[in-house]
Amino acid sequence: MKRLTIYSLIMAFVLTSSCSGNYDFNESSQLVVEGWIDQGEFPMVFVTRSVPIDDEYQDIADLGQYLERWAKVTISDGEHKEVLVGRLNRSYSPPFYYTTSFMRGEYGKTYHLHVEGAGGLTADAETTITPETAVIDSFWVTPVADNDTLYQLHAHINLEASTAQYFKVFTQTDNNQYTTLSSMFGVFSRDMIGNGDIVITRGRSNLDKDYISSFSINDTVEVRLSALSEKQYLFWRSFEDMISLSRNPLFPATDNMPSNISTGMGYWFGYTSNHYLVPIRSKIKKN
Repeated sequence: MKRLTIYSLIMAFVLTSSCSGNYDFNESSQLVVEGWIDQGEFPMVFVTRSVPIDDEYQDIADLGQYLERWAKVTISDGEHKEVLVGRLNRSYSPPFYYTTSFMRGEYGKTYHLHVEGAGGLTADAETTITPETAVIDSFWVTPVADNDTLYQLHAHINLEASTAQYFKVFTQTDNNQYTTLSSMFGVFSRDMIGNGDIVITRGRSNLDKDYISSFSINDTVEVRLSALSEKQYLFWRSFEDMISLSRNPLFPATDNMPSNISTGMGYWFGYTSNHYLVPIRSKIKKN
């Protein structure tokens, strides 16, 4: 995965909330980590602090103050240890992350992440890249009713060739960004998808104001299908609940999502994935 909007995680991983009084940020904040290492790819780690909620209005633009630009981020695979370098890239939101070009994800290896932030805050996590597979063998589109330019994208996961029990879809359509976003309703367990047919929706962050789940004619969609462990599956299920319920005043999201970060919040996941480029054309039919 190349990027999920970190600010949606900050909003979800609120340490606590208050309806009155002043909130002591220094004593209450924790590190929020959003990190992953994909098989054959370099690691990506975003580090922020949890956002306290009080009765004072906070503009979304002010969330940049919670970004950790001077953290020490270290990854070890048991044989090698690398200190990641912070990089500015405005194709991401927030536009700062940590990575290294000296370590790629490998099947079977366990990666330990250690983060040291300002004020003595730390966060630790481990993840293992398992050799499970997730394979799509066909794509097709169906027209959106009463629209001449929008199409719904479908795919078939080859369950005989896929050893994973859980799957996650990420997509992106903007060639100017080095990003994939979590596909809305794009996390599946094997028993959810029966014959393997799934619907692939446009990626969405919690900051999107006008969201359309389908794709436009002549879009080229990068589809990434990842095999998940059970812990990763539970995280992404909770993430989708948060995205959906945080916009519904009748069913607000009030609980922290599950995390594999100790003394911090967020996630550090290793994945095996397959990538596909799918041009949206009206002639793509189901095989």
